[in-house]
Amino acid sequence: MLFRQPQFDANVVLKGIFSGIAHLHSLGLAHNDITPSNIMLDENGKAVLIDFNNCTSLGQACRPGTPGWTNFSTISAVANDLFGYERIERYVHHKMM
Repeated sequence: MLFRQPQFDANVVLKGIFSGIAHLHSLGLAHNDITPSNIMLDENGKAVLIDFNNCTSLGQACRPGTPGWTNFSTISAVANDLFGYERIERYVHHKMM
């Protein structure tokens, strides 16, 4: 059986990223490095967050994230992930034009 790459659906991918971030936040965690290189797509074209080496409890110390994609905060926070998500959202929409 040949592997068929699913068609890229920006809305599905962005919804999946946001859902993953929201789930982490519901657990009292922040990823702190939301970047395109830390997101993979599964066989159905849905987003999967990866690379949790900077993920920590909200309010705890963390390393600054990837330049250009994060706000360089050294404290784990919801705002860090939302900043990265907004950057990815702009990137995806720009690439779709």
